[in-house]
Amino acid sequence: MSFKQTTLGEYAKVQGGYAYKSSDFAEGEGCIVLKIKNVRFGHVDYSEPSYIDQQLADETKEWKTKEGDILISMTGSGPNAPQSLVGRVARVWKDEPSAWINQRVGRVVLKDVTSIHPDFLFYLLSTSKSQDFLVSNSSGSANQANISGKIIESLPCPKVDFQTSARIVEILRSLDEKILLNRQINQTLEQIAQAMFKTWFVDFEPTRAKIAAKEAGGDQAAIEQAAMCAISGKTPDQLNQSPPETLAQLKATAALFPEALVDSGLGEIPEGWEVKKIEDILVRLKPSTRYGNTEVLPYGKVPVYEQGTGILLGYHNEVAGFDASPEAPIFIFGDHTCVTHLSCEPFDVSQNVIPLSGKNFPTAWVYYAIQGRQEFQEYRRHWSELIIKEIVVPTNDISVIFSKKITKLYLHKEHLVRESKSLEQIRNSLLPKLLSGELAPDGKLDLPV
Repeated sequence: MSFKQTTLGEYAKVQGGYAYKSSDFAEGEGCIVLKIKNVRFGHVDYSEPSYIDQQLADETKEWKTKEGDILISMTGSGPNAPQSLVGRVARVWKDEPSAWINQRVGRVVLKDVTSIHPDFLFYLLSTSKSQDFLVSNSSGSANQANISGKIIESLPCPKVDFQTSARIVEILRSLDEKILLNRQINQTLEQIAQAMFKTWFVDFEPTRAKIAAKEAGGDQAAIEQAAMCAISGKTPDQLNQSPPETLAQLKATAALFPEALVDSGLGEIPEGWEVKKIEDILVRLKPSTRYGNTEVLPYGKVPVYEQGTGILLGYHNEVAGFDASPEAPIFIFGDHTCVTHLSCEPFDVSQNVIPLSGKNFPTAWVYYAIQGRQEFQEYRRHWSELIIKEIVVPTNDISVIFSKKITKLYLHKEHLVRESKSLEQIRNSLLPKLLSGELAPDGKLDLPV
């Protein structure tokens, strides 16, 4: 069986985003505006949004997103830069923040909500065949290709009824929802890791808790319990309900934190900790091979990372250049970004990416010690600009405990990433067969979700 063909325009039209002016954007707060860079493959990236004030948001409420919206980048690059490809399509998933779409971000709007399931069009636009159609019909240059609403509406589309489209969507969305859940879990794990580092090594809360307990006249047991509460984030009552093994681990960790703060060149720091130059805690590794866009595969054994916020460029099946492991993780630094990705599994890199590891300190601790620091954000060209900065370092035993905890989180994160890639492969294999009618949606499919 195969479906007859029509065009996407039979079912939907494309609404263009609002042309906000540069002067409309507020600094760091307000209502989120999505630009073409925020439209990723399958999902919206909210990590670097722009903002407008509430008054303008109310005036342009027709461009406010809602769950289920299908967004498409109407400006982008050609096939030589796949991460910024024109025609990327994203779906607004459940519990995502409200946002407003900027110009050159299109929204697919159904003409008749009973004619076809909207997610059928989302999956249609997600196929490589549709992507090729949009790229080949774009105008402009390879670095800035443009597509119009009319081009998107002229995309070939199977002619199906609502029930058939809904059954196809049910199969595909079950895979995507698991992929989305994995991404959300990984975001939560990352937030836990960052919060732990801030508590221990930025705010010095275990040490401050000991000082407060001592000043309140507490005995050694009270001082120890205060630090244990700061480390675990639990109240004394919650702490007492913890298993004996957990309490023993917390007690051992709490004992390692000093009970006083002392002055340093970087302000007050825990007694016994030091201020060191970044060059004293980092080792730069030299890539043997750097991979380009055309040298990687959608799926393979070895991940390849490029500059950006840990963007996965793709995979290859050769021997990995960096033998990262739970015992010896490695992280990467992009030349126009901050620290980008910590890996506990073998990997390779693309152009303009510097692999780093810890020197005299565990790599996982070093990664969080420099992640997001202003001196790294200002770095653009020269490695030498990094080594003149200073940083507060704890005693080695505390950094080792932190790194062991972080590594466990990262092993779980990498497991979920591999699982998601497997699910993506299954989805991408099913997608053209379901949309063409080659595979009947009524057939029983054994999906790993």
